[in-house]
Amino acid sequence: MSEATTAKCVQYCTPHAKVSGTLLVFPRILCFQPDAVQPCLHNGNASEYNLKLDVRDILTCGAMSLPEQSASGIAHYLQIHVKTLDGHTSTALHCVERSWCVVFQIQCRDEQRTIANMLLTSVDRIKQNTGEYQASETSVPFACLDCLAAYEMHESALQDPKKRGSCSQPREAKLEEMPGSAPAPVPVKLVAGDVGRPLLTTLLAESLLDYLPVNLRLPCVEWVLSYTPKAHGTSMSTLYRNVADYNSTVLIICDSNGQVFGGFANDTWEPGSRFYGASDAFVFSFKPEGVSEPLLVYPWSSVNNYIMYSDHSTISMGGGNGHHAFAVCHDLLRGSSAPTPTFSNPILASADEFVVKDIEIWGLQDSAGLC
Repeated sequence: MSEATTAKCVQYCTPHAKVSGTLLVFPRILCFQPDAVQPCLHNGNASEYNLKLDVRDILTCGAMSLPEQSASGIAHYLQIHVKTLDGHTSTALHCVERSWCVVFQIQCRDEQRTIANMLLTSVDRIKQNTGEYQASETSVPFACLDCLAAYEMHESALQDPKKRGSCSQPREAKLEEMPGSAPAPVPVKLVAGDVGRPLLTTLLAESLLDYLPVNLRLPCVEWVLSYTPKAHGTSMSTLYRNVADYNSTVLIICDSNGQVFGGFANDTWEPGSRFYGASDAFVFSFKPEGVSEPLLVYPWSSVNNYIMYSDHSTISMGGGNGHHAFAVCHDLLRGSSAPTPTFSNPILASADEFVVKDIEIWGLQDSAGLC
């Protein structure tokens, strides 16, 4: 087996305890080895927390950082969605919503990001070489709460000294049986500058909030209107210059028939003439009046990596068969929309060719430095 990337002082966030140990990441396998001695383990039985995860069984993963009551003030989580816990029983393929979750808290942010990027690279490579090996080696003793629930459990323990360092008897945990409550609604902070009536409303922003990565749902996150022709003119160069400092943006378009649609991108827009982007991107359409589901969201399908594309003549999301989920031309006056395998989306605009009535790009800015 090739040399592993090692992260020490890692905590495996099981539903009943955070178990300390070491994370080893190989090109095809991720392993967690618990420390032999720690207060949380009953009867000193560390072996029941040994974890092995076959990279082929990973649907997606993400690196999330959240504020906590500690010396560093920040907790770094690695959240991995898997299709099986034992290499045999599987959830629906490519269905993140129905998948199991494995969460680790990692002490160092650089290690967290490095491991997440390694896993995503390995997942992409394995998908292109499915015949390399057959039997799954996955053995996950306990599925986890998602990282937000793990974070809330940890914060609750810090606030109640009786809960510190304690855990209940280990138990089998199935995803659908796990306790946990949804976080309280987060007030959205829209910073529109001199634009009096922006296209993005508080209703739309609050509707999008539940689909964003966890670290972008925090109260400290501001939505800053970084580009709109109303304030900055119709210039692609200005557009790229204004959004250059934002890793996470929401692009919103209103066409001449009043249809509102757009996408969330968790990578910086730049005129690189290439496809790029992160797997937590999505596209959406929004109809605020007269429909039972005003917001329709289409997440990344994992079929291809044509998530974002931009150059000096177009800016777009989604791709395949020569089409985009939406694309806007360099004059920022005309665009197109079509179904794409990237997001499994329908036409988002009112027609496959549309006239742009308004367009905005909002940068998501975190004053605490977590994004």
